[in-house]
Amino acid sequence: MKPKTANVKKTNYVLIISFIGVVIINVIDYLIVIDISLSILYLLPISFTSWYGKKRFSFSLVLLSTVGWIIGEYVAKPHLHPLIILWNTLVRLVVFFTIAYLISNLKTAYEKEKTLSRIDPLTGIANRRFFIELLRSESIRSVRYGHCLTLAYFDLDNFKEVNDCQGHDLGDKLLRFIAQTVKQQIRETDTVARLGGDEFALLLPETNYEAAQSILFRLQQQIRTSIEAYHPSVSLSIGAVTFQNFPDSTDKMLKIADRLMYRVKQSGKNNIEHELCVTPNGNIE
Repeated sequence: MKPKTANVKKTNYVLIISFIGVVIINVIDYLIVIDISLSILYLLPISFTSWYGKKRFSFSLVLLSTVGWIIGEYVAKPHLHPLIILWNTLVRLVVFFTIAYLISNLKTAYEKEKTLSRIDPLTGIANRRFFIELLRSESIRSVRYGHCLTLAYFDLDNFKEVNDCQGHDLGDKLLRFIAQTVKQQIRETDTVARLGGDEFALLLPETNYEAAQSILFRLQQQIRTSIEAYHPSVSLSIGAVTFQNFPDSTDKMLKIADRLMYRVKQSGKNNIEHELCVTPNGNIE
């Protein structure tokens, strides 16, 4: 299921549940003749919608709750003066709107902080912590369904020369450029992350050896051509491993890819070392 479809479905469920909740409370409020205030019960569906739904939906529910309440109050308690009903309605409306507004803003702030905690501030791609979380969940899913998974670890060769000769501003610009270039070349289901410094990682779920080899080769050629404008000596060393069987930890998975990347570094840089992991203990062939 696509993320947008899942979100729409979730929103519809929230609206249905909240609407049913308000209707039930309205009916109860109408049936109760004695002066027992059920205002606090209306806050349950309003709060639920404010947190899990969109702000405009929560405001619509506030209006629905208020209208339902005033109708029930007017029909069930005709002895009350209209001004009293109007005053009570305005008070409830202000309180409901305020609570819906505060909860919606709190959810927005929470989602923003959640997103920022997963993003590398310099490049705008995933950071190390979030990447490891994704790697763990994808490896578990791959084991469950018998899928392959490819993990690539890549490093910019001679990146220090850019910082030393042309300044850190250009170095940062190059890192951002590399990150966005990789992001544009991969699928929506793939993830690129900056692990630190000039080291990046790439996660390719449900990708076998042959498909991964093609992706990595195309990616290296694209980046090699693109970064020549920054510094001719900068290139890319990639260590990649396609897992058919999985080690018992994400640390071991990263270490295998990292080891292959350093093998490229030691053998002249600017190349790809891509292997197949066929045993759970991390042996490659």
